Amino acid sequence: MPGTLSQVWVTENGDVLFTVDGGSQGFDLWRARQGESPSVWLPHVRLLQTAGNRLALAGADDALIIGLATGSEEPLDLPPGAEASDLLSTSPDSKWIAVRTDESSVVFMPQLEGDGGTIEVPVPSPVTVHWTGNPDYAYFHLGPPSTHIVVRLAD
Repeated sequence: MPGTLSQVWVTENGDVLFTVDGGSQGFDLWRARQGESPSVWLPHVRLLQTAGNRLALAGADDALIIGLATGSEEPLDLPPGAEASDLLSTSPDSKWIAVRTDESSVVFMPQLEGDGGTIEVPVPSPVTVHWTGNPDYAYFHLGPPSTHIVVRLAD
């Protein structure tokens, strides 16, 4: 197991998940199940967010959520034209994911059905999404001059 061990999680069913730094290619997510040797589960991914009992990960070709309660994968259906590398971040409460679809818009997607609909926001340049202390709002800066766009995520 080359690299540096950085984070460890234990699922409710006893699986141990841990990250090993892979250098410039991101990190590998390893999984050790009871009675089995550890092995690379998801190679070359980047961790977007951990919140509650969920991990949001993006790889070269896909993006997914790992539910730590079950150790199960929940693939994310990205908007048309978006790739895993376009994921910007997830909200601190793990309800929303911000995805860059092209150079002119950001899409906010609910991670679970029933949490709301997809919200597309036109933006004229690349942005960094920021999450507020209120889980119903996100914002980003455009500039110069410094302009803020606030997005309401809840009805």
